[in-house]
Amino acid sequence: MQRAASSILRDSVGSQFSSQLQLLRKRIESTAPHYVRCLKPNDDLVPNSFDPLVIADQLRCAGVLEAIRVSRVGFPHRYFHDHFVQRYSLLVAKRLTKRGRGLNGCDSCGSLVE
Repeated sequence: MQRAASSILRDSVGSQFSSQLQLLRKRIESTAPHYVRCLKPNDDLVPNSFDPLVIADQLRCAGVLEAIRVSRVGFPHRYFHDHFVQRYSLLVAKRLTKRGRGLNGCDSCGSLVE
């Protein structure tokens, strides 16, 4: 009986892992992660030697060039938030002036497109 009671009080390894994984997912979702892709500058691993063909091949294999191409096709024009608000705020001037006072550029854009 003693064993059963003590095992009930302790979490299993699986339940500990599951709860830790859920905490990790919540933490990651609450941030804005950025990824850094490291590239080898040359095949010989020699310092101060940059081989553009090796770099281009790595970028192609990692899908970076394709991602850039898709981004350009989908969104050919990119504005800074403040420029976007300045350009298009006249379309919803009354609503933006009431709700948009004191907002930063990103929040003003969100208010403008709602």
